[in-house]
Amino acid sequence: MVVGSSVGWFVSSHIQSRTVTPQLARSAVTLPPDPTPRPSQPVGTTLYTYRGHSGTVLSVAWSPDSKRIASGGQDGTVQVYDAANGGNVYIYHGSSEGVDAIGWSPNGKRIASTSDDGTVQVWSAS
Repeated sequence: MVVGSSVGWFVSSHIQSRTVTPQLARSAVTLPPDPTPRPSQPVGTTLYTYRGHSGTVLSVAWSPDSKRIASGGQDGTVQVYDAANGGNVYIYHGSSEGVDAIGWSPNGKRIASTSDDGTVQVWSAS
């Protein structure tokens, strides 16, 4: 199992070689907006519990529009959930071993996953 791995998308019209300083790398990181606050729920209260994997969940990622959550599991599946109601939207099968890391494309139409089987797979998320 790989701990702390991640998948990211890089969008550019051309690639240019350069050195990135740690300060620049930190400033370039953006997080998706927080879900709409629920006044009736105290801070720190569990809003949803997503279920579906038959083993350990190894990675989780929000969609760019914050409407869906994708998780990669030890069971070799990528599962996509509706962030608003907790419902399971899609289950992608294809990895023969655990899915270590996942990442959404910037437009939210694809999900990339890495696996212990040595593959990187790209999934249609729509």
